[in-house]
Amino acid sequence: MLRTGFQLFCLAILGTAMSQEFEVSTGMPPFAFLAPSACLRAGHTTHIKMLMFNEISGNITIKYHNYTNVYYPERLYYQDFIMEETFEFDLDEDNMMIDFPIEVPEEVVGKHGFIISGYAEGYGRFNYTNKDLCTAQTTGHKVYVQTDKPIYKPGQTVRYRGFVVDSNLKASNPSDGMNFKINNPNSIEVHNEQIVRVDSPIFEGSFILAEEATIGTYQIKAMTSSKGSAYCSFSVEEYVLPKFGVEIKGPKHIGAADTIIRGKVTATYTYGKPVNGRVVLKFAVDNKQQSMYSGAYHFQELTTELVEGEADWEVDITDLTTRKLRYLFNPFCTPSNLVITASVSDTQGGFTAEKVDSSTQFSQTSAKLSFNKNTQKNYAAGFPYYVELDVEALTGTGVDGMSVKLTMISGLSDLKYVTRRVTVSDGKVFALFQVPEDACAVKITAEMDIEAACDEVFACFQPERLVSKGDEFVRFVKSEPR
Repeated sequence: MLRTGFQLFCLAILGTAMSQEFEVSTGMPPFAFLAPSACLRAGHTTHIKMLMFNEISGNITIKYHNYTNVYYPERLYYQDFIMEETFEFDLDEDNMMIDFPIEVPEEVVGKHGFIISGYAEGYGRFNYTNKDLCTAQTTGHKVYVQTDKPIYKPGQTVRYRGFVVDSNLKASNPSDGMNFKINNPNSIEVHNEQIVRVDSPIFEGSFILAEEATIGTYQIKAMTSSKGSAYCSFSVEEYVLPKFGVEIKGPKHIGAADTIIRGKVTATYTYGKPVNGRVVLKFAVDNKQQSMYSGAYHFQELTTELVEGEADWEVDITDLTTRKLRYLFNPFCTPSNLVITASVSDTQGGFTAEKVDSSTQFSQTSAKLSFNKNTQKNYAAGFPYYVELDVEALTGTGVDGMSVKLTMISGLSDLKYVTRRVTVSDGKVFALFQVPEDACAVKITAEMDIEAACDEVFACFQPERLVSKGDEFVRFVKSEPR
C-alpha cells in the first residue's frame, strides 16, 4: 500500500550545498515545508506546501528529479530533471500557506527527490535539498488474469482473459494492450499473444491444447508495459471425470408410532446438470452413549435408480418399534440417530460419490413439553402464579388442539393438588394458578396423554419461594395472553 502522508521539513542553512553565485541568510527561516516523506504514486498528483510564520513575499523554484543508481563498474548516481518551475508568492496573515502541485509521471518509477530554492523578503535566499528520497511506484494499478476452467483435457480450448483496475477499482485500458504467455509444466513457452483492445478494457484470448499436450500444471502470465503483471495456473489431465455432489433428505424425527419413513436422494454435477445413475442406500441406528457400544446397527439396505438427479426412498422400521436392538437398547428411549449412507454411481462416466447423513433423531413420542422463559421463576403464597409451556411437534403429527394436563402441587407433608386441562394453541399452553396462603413449596407438572415408547410425555418445574421483608412485598402480576 502506498503511503501518502507528508513529513514536516524545517529549512536549515547548509553552506556546503549552496551555489557560489549568491549568499544565503544564516538566521532562523520564517517558513517551513511540508513535503512527501516516503512514497509517490505514479500517474498521480502530489503536493509540496510552504507554511509561513509571518507575512512574507518572494519567489520559490522547485526542481523535481529522478535518481538512477549504477553500481558497476563503479557506483554512480544519474540525476534526470523531470520538472522545474518557479512560483511567485505574497502572503498575508489571512493566507499563510501556499500549495505547489507536482505531477508524478506515469512511466518514470524509482527514487525521486526535490530541490527547493528561492528568495524570501526580509530573510534572503534559501536552498534546500530533500536528502530522504521518495519512491515512485506503479502499485496504483493491479493486473488480473483468469481462465474459464481449472482443469482441461488434451485437445481442449483454454479461454483466458485479463484486465487492469486502478486504486479506485475502475477499469484501465493500457494503450499498448496486454501480453499473454503460457508455459507448460517443463517451463517451455507454448503460447505468446499480444492483445490490443480499443472498445473494451477486458483482454480475451484462447489457446488450443495439443492432443499430445504435456500432463501437469501450466502457468499463464499477463503483462503490461507500465501497469504490472499477474499469474494464474491451470491443470491438464488425461481424463477429467464429471464430479457431482449428493444430498440426502429424510425426516427430522422418527416417533415410536411411526412404521414407515420416507425421504429423497438428489445428485447434481458441479456444473448444474442432474445425475442419472444408481444409488445404494444403507440404514443404521447409532447410539454412542450406550455402555456396550460396538458400532452402528445396520438394519436395511436398498438399491434404486436416479432419474433426473432424484430418487425417492421408503423404509419399513416396524422391527425397530416392536423389539429392542441387539445392543439391548431401545432407540426411542435413548439418544439415538438414524444413519443413512447413499452411494451414487453415474451412468455417464462411472464416477461414484458417497454421502452420510445422521441428522434424523429417534423420539420416544411425537411431541415434547418444556417450560419457557415466561414462566415465573418465583412464587408468593396467596398470590397468582403464571405458567407457560412450549409444545414442539417432533414428527409430522400436529400438536395444536391436543390436551395438556397441568397440576400445581403445594405444601410439604400435607400436599394439595390443583389440576387443569389446557388446549395447545400455536404450539403453546398457559395457565394462571392461585397459590394457597399456607404454601411453603410449589411444584408444577405437565403431561400429555399420547403414545410413548418408554417414559410419558412429561415436564416439571419447581419455582423458588419469594419471602417478604418487613412490611414490603413484591408482587409479580402477569395477565393471561388473549
